[in-house]
Amino acid sequence: MAVGGGGDTGGDHPAGPTPDFQALFEAAPGCFLVLDPQLGIAAVSDAYLAATMTERADIVGRHLFDVFPDNPDDPTADGVAKLGASLQRVIEHLRSDTMDDQKYDIRRPDDQGGGLEVRYWSPVNTPVLDGSASLVYIIHRVEDVTDRVRVEQELDAARAQQAALAERARIGRELNDRILLRISTNSMDLASAMNRSNDPEVTDRIRSVIADLDATIQEIRTTIFPSGT
Repeated sequence: MAVGGGGDTGGDHPAGPTPDFQALFEAAPGCFLVLDPQLGIAAVSDAYLAATMTERADIVGRHLFDVFPDNPDDPTADGVAKLGASLQRVIEHLRSDTMDDQKYDIRRPDDQGGGLEVRYWSPVNTPVLDGSASLVYIIHRVEDVTDRVRVEQELDAARAQQAALAERARIGRELNDRILLRISTNSMDLASAMNRSNDPEVTDRIRSVIADLDATIQEIRTTIFPSGT
């Protein structure tokens, strides 16, 4: 508005073009899938397509679990059941539902070798309501956490191996403290008896038994401490 001889206040700006919200959504830096209440795929972000190795034209309009079924070669696969339960909670309660990390394998395109690739995801499902608080869409957002889960699995395996080695060492110490000591004592008793014997046949037999006991001691030590420690 002009004030005092037509000066410009600088507060007015011409209206810009209306944002293309579909383009903004598709380019959003996150993995988003928009579902209708029947779990049909209504829209998908570019990042989601890249993460799941899919094409927009191949999945939009199809049912979620037709596009992303469980791995038929994995009898423990429970991705469909767990994701379906989460989405049902959103539909029933109209509240966001955050899922635990979920194993959900993704099919590779034929030009990338085909087959299924093991993936882990961190999903959140959020309702979109209209003016009458009725459900119109569900936003399914996921983060690919495969690398983190694999690192955690490797750490768990390393801890399990370390625990097994510690248990082996404990057993070894117990054998050394009790069983090996007992065998060594018996071996020394036999050696004393052998020295007192005047019968060559008995002496030879005792010497053979002592040799067997010594071999047993060495075998136990080698089994418990394979590195020779």
